[in-house]
Amino acid sequence: MASPNCDEAGSAQCGLYGHCGSKLALKHEFSYRVNGAPAYGATEGVGFEDDVLLISMEGHPIGDGVRGTINALDVRTGDWYPLPQLAVGTVEMAFTISTGHPDWIAVGIQDYGSEVEGCGSGWNVWIGKKDKTATHFLDRNGLGPNQGRIYRVVDPAGETDMATFMEWPASGRPDYNFVPKAARLEPIELVFDGSYATFNADAVNCASTVQGSTPIRMTGVDKQEWGSVNPDKPNQWAMAETGLGLSVPACVAGDDSCPIGRLASTAAFLEAQFLEKLTPAALAASTVTSRNGAKMPDFVNARLFHVLADQVFIGPNRYASNSRGYEYVDSLLWLKGGKVLLAEDAGALGEYNMAVIYDPATRKTVPIAGALGNDNHKMNTVNTVPYGSFDRPRDQEMTGFYDWSAAMSVAVPYTPQDIYDALDGKHVVVNNQMKGYYQGCMSKVRCQPLRAKSGCPVC
Repeated sequence: MASPNCDEAGSAQCGLYGHCGSKLALKHEFSYRVNGAPAYGATEGVGFEDDVLLISMEGHPIGDGVRGTINALDVRTGDWYPLPQLAVGTVEMAFTISTGHPDWIAVGIQDYGSEVEGCGSGWNVWIGKKDKTATHFLDRNGLGPNQGRIYRVVDPAGETDMATFMEWPASGRPDYNFVPKAARLEPIELVFDGSYATFNADAVNCASTVQGSTPIRMTGVDKQEWGSVNPDKPNQWAMAETGLGLSVPACVAGDDSCPIGRLASTAAFLEAQFLEKLTPAALAASTVTSRNGAKMPDFVNARLFHVLADQVFIGPNRYASNSRGYEYVDSLLWLKGGKVLLAEDAGALGEYNMAVIYDPATRKTVPIAGALGNDNHKMNTVNTVPYGSFDRPRDQEMTGFYDWSAAMSVAVPYTPQDIYDALDGKHVVVNNQMKGYYQGCMSKVRCQPLRAKSGCPVC
């Protein structure tokens, strides 16, 4: 994808436009044991063949049905590759999932979905086969256009609405007994053909699967944010269902069954059994192929096994009955040991956008931090850095949780087992987005007209 001319579009739209989330995937990252047993499948060669940084673009200015994409950085060489074959929609996060097989990779894709009626956010996974002998970085790591396909989660029973499939908002109550539900990953009927006229955000997110199924997705709502894999069982992953409340009539109407109303949100916890469909016999029986005719899984059995207990008080000044719950769950990181970090998007009730730690085993939440909301009396110049960049109250939010315990303790050279063993789920950093700069002194685009108004220095 070509970037716009910087002189014509302005510096705000040049380079990495709309960057949101990144995931560092080290070579063979899933090749380790947990308590002496394989994490999932093989213990050698599972994961990319190189160190790969997946970088997601939440937006893109060129139009033509391309709203964003995923990029891959070759950490060793610094070479950069857009991956439209994985996504051309609004993408906040892409993350690796273990297939358990040394020849195959999987990437979870947070795609907002389409603005077209009924084609909202769903659960997308790229499944690719590595060509270990290839000289090209993408082919070697299973990310090339000929190496794989996009799969979507479908309900074998035919349900297509995400909230209904998740039994939500009822399943968001802490006392709700959610019974895991069977699902399947099926390949969509489209493969990247190099043309954004036929392979674009609307087409991909509205596509049926090869089997003719309609994927599970939010009805008419395109708002889904971060996802993360379970390091203790890496064929499991969780996804923030940020805009789910907007798709539920009871939430939009402010019904008591959805306490926080249309702002309500939750997280979905999924699992896929890749290995059973990657055997020689299963692949030989499949009629599904990649773009170059190589055999691909016809489907992968999966399940939704947990729904976040989202209907709890998680922050100060949320005492009213209608303020019980997570608003717009955004950032998410699954920690070693089973607990999950989550943070709200901007705009939460009660003057703070909260970050919490959640335990799926007990369905309990503990608030741990709060970013200032725009209605907080502390939202001022002092709390927006650098000094002089504050222009008006803007909601802050926390994104990009990162467990740095291994990075700060493991020596080079290291193995995937060394990395896993060094993770402790306790030493975590997170970014606080201050957002107060767009019309302040930090903006080159807006500097000239503001200089006279606010005394901005020469930019």
